[in-house]
Amino acid sequence: MQDNSIEHNDYFFKKELTFNLSKGIFFSLLLSIGWFFIQSLIIWIIKGNLSFLKIALQQSIFSLEYFLPIIFVGILLQEIIKSIILRFLAHVKWKEQRAGFSFLTLLPFIESRYPISIAIYKKLLIVPTIIIIQLIWLTYFYEQYHWLITTSFWIFFSGFDILSFIQIRQIKNNFLASTHYAKTGVIIYDNPFENIDEYESY
Repeated sequence: MQDNSIEHNDYFFKKELTFNLSKGIFFSLLLSIGWFFIQSLIIWIIKGNLSFLKIALQQSIFSLEYFLPIIFVGILLQEIIKSIILRFLAHVKWKEQRAGFSFLTLLPFIESRYPISIAIYKKLLIVPTIIIIQLIWLTYFYEQYHWLITTSFWIFFSGFDILSFIQIRQIKNNFLASTHYAKTGVIIYDNPFENIDEYESY
């Protein structure tokens, strides 16, 4: 997320879709806990016992020297994926991307310096998490169950992006979007290259 120092151009401003910090944290916590139980249920059905939970705890919470760096690398990896999406899908050059750390969410961020197509912005919010989760699932075939807890933490840190995606998912793709410059959420803009008469209300 952006901080207050980021410049804001509201000439084509349309609408803010934001949420307060406590709502974002609560949503992220529910999402993380739900993800943990769903994964556990699937593994339990496959294995027929709960022994994997003990292995998961031993390989993660009780091995912090490995667990914490993996969490950190995972968070950075998500932002790197966002940068790649911006570069090759939104055609935002590297120098037109902004990297930094948000003291509001206590997380690093990568974003475009200007609004992009909302269709690409939706992918920016959800695709990095999907990619990482699919990679993690592969490790279960090798009984690397520490990922059970690791991914639950990653889901927690992705909660703000996922909540933003839910808020904008039904907005038509002929708008532009950018991360809010001072709050948690998204700013929607009219697209000056579209015919405004064709817009539908949302």
